Amino acid sequence: MQKTDELDNPVQSALEISNGRIQATEPLLDASKHQSASTNLTYAVYDEHQATESSQRQSLPTAVVKIWIWEIFSIVLAIIVIGGTVIFLHSYNGKPLPEWPTGVTLNTVLSISSTVLRALIMVVLTEGIQHEAQL
Repeated sequence: MQKTDELDNPVQSALEISNGRIQATEPLLDASKHQSASTNLTYAVYDEHQATESSQRQSLPTAVVKIWIWEIFSIVLAIIVIGGTVIFLHSYNGKPLPEWPTGVTLNTVLSISSTVLRALIMVVLTEGIQHEAQL
């Protein structure tokens, strides 16, 4: 019965305890049945490399957003300013000039919106020129 138990657990049958030390009486792995440890290590390193590459590919859009966040924000805001200016002018097209109590005219509103638009576009242009100079 003890012989059967030893065969059921090949690791125990391959180890011997003497003087408080564990010693192998035979090779723990049969090369014909198992891959070598170096092959397993190669597969593990290869799998880790693939996981690193795939995580880098997945995080690329996130990295781009982090680097270009102010430029993207400026472009979106510039598009909103242009759309607002077009809607504002379209609402007063063909109508008499309004008389607002604060003395603000259509020219004042257009001047402010065009100044904001120029500033937003300059943010994008200066960052683009700066990145081009670094290349």
